[in-house]
This record gives sequence, structure tokens and C-alpha cells, in this order.
Amino acid sequence: MPDKPPCAPVLLSELRDGFDFATMGSDFGNEAYVNTKTGAVIVLSDEVEMDRRPDDLKKPGRYIALPSKAELDLGRELVLAFAAEAMPEEQDHITAMFRRRGAYGQFKDLLRHRDQLEAWHDYENRATDEALKRWCVENDIPLR
Repeated sequence: MPDKPPCAPVLLSELRDGFDFATMGSDFGNEAYVNTKTGAVIVLSDEVEMDRRPDDLKKPGRYIALPSKAELDLGRELVLAFAAEAMPEEQDHITAMFRRRGAYGQFKDLLRHRDQLEAWHDYENRATDEALKRWCVENDIPLR
């Protein structure tokens, strides 16, 4: 079996922008891909006309779909890790919160009340960047 051609280097900032676009609009059909030939990150949504989509999008090895938050363990697990580190006295409460619907909104309300919202965003951003870097290593995508 021949080796696959190497992927062109990708900018972490472009990867992050594509990931955020796809994550925030997943209910609207938002997607993001790395073009292995150019290293560009392309974003697509249901709003983009079909004739503007790359002709070779489904060509094996040409594009790599960016992962979801769930695939990178950036959901509940990350919230609980933050709680253990930054708000250990609230850890049981937050764990219970995430057993019900609407947990993320309640969590953000708690963060606002405890003046921890900025700390959460910093923590989440660092974790997301690190997870995307690991994903790149796992998928042989060099960063520039």
C-alpha cells in the first residue's frame, strides 16, 4: 500500500476558526475541513450553495473533516476538570447539574455568579488548542 502524500502545513489559528465555526453552527449544517494539498481550512454550511463547494470534497485523502467537541472530549469532561481545579467546593453541584438538561446554561450562570467566567473561557481555549494540536499529530497534519 503506497504512503499517502503528506499534508500541507496548517495554521493553528485557521484550524481553531474552522473548529469554532463548525462547532457553533453544527445544528445549521456547518462543517470545516483541512485541504491536505494547500493546508487551507475551508468552512461550509447549508447556507453555501452547492456550486460553491469544492468539486473534490469527497475525494479520499484530499480533505480531512475537523473533529467535533465530543470527539476531542471538550464537553462535560472538560467542565468537570475545570470544576475540580478552579471550584472544588462546587464540584458535586456541577456534576449533578450535568445530569440534567440545560446544564451548560446553568453552569455559565454559576460561573458569572462566582466571577469565574473569564477563567473558564481561558481554560476552555487552552484545552481546545491543545486538543486540536493532538488531533493534528494523530492525523499527520503539520502546524505552521
